[in-house]
Amino acid sequence: MGGRGQSGSSFGSVAISLLSGESMGDVSPIITAGLMELRGSSADPESTLQNIDRVRFNKLKHEQLFVVDNDGFVLKGYDGEKHSVAFDVESALQWRGLTVTHRHPSEYGGTFSMADVVNTVKYGFSRHEASANEGRYVMRPTKSANGAGLVEALQKATPGIERQMSKVGKEIEAKKFPSKKAYLIANRKAQLEVVHTWYKLNMPKYGYEYEFKERTE
Repeated sequence: MGGRGQSGSSFGSVAISLLSGESMGDVSPIITAGLMELRGSSADPESTLQNIDRVRFNKLKHEQLFVVDNDGFVLKGYDGEKHSVAFDVESALQWRGLTVTHRHPSEYGGTFSMADVVNTVKYGFSRHEASANEGRYVMRPTKSANGAGLVEALQKATPGIERQMSKVGKEIEAKKFPSKKAYLIANRKAQLEVVHTWYKLNMPKYGYEYEFKERTE
């Protein structure tokens, strides 16, 4: 019946931040054997990314990160915590032109954090993916990419983005939900949609392709 359930405010207000995910814990390398996907007699980067998504990321409750070269070989892997994954900077300096994919394990994972965007620019990834339950978020620099401009624009926009996220969060609080879990998912989705929209509108201005590949399985 319509109208049943509790309002979000009865479950307590939950704020989401664009800045989350910046702190990193201990570096924990993991074995990457068996993650490369062959197509015919050669490796294929996209197939390898899909294999990582299927084999390692499926229902994973914490973050992991993998580095894939342009031939589809998995070069590095790191195990993380619930909302962050650490990697060693010395290795990351060698990742320019490579693909990095990592897991966003929340029930609704959402798009890239500011730290994800900064790392993409700082270390020169040719492609960065965030694998979430709802799908895969992808950002790629084009030949005209202005990474410094993108980071500066995002930093300047962050206060306004977070004000809008807070506003959306209060609107969600006023609605009724059948459970706290339902409220938390709806709240996270609504607030992170603000970030997703900013990326869609602004990444192309700085020479970055941005897309969301919805999960259909």
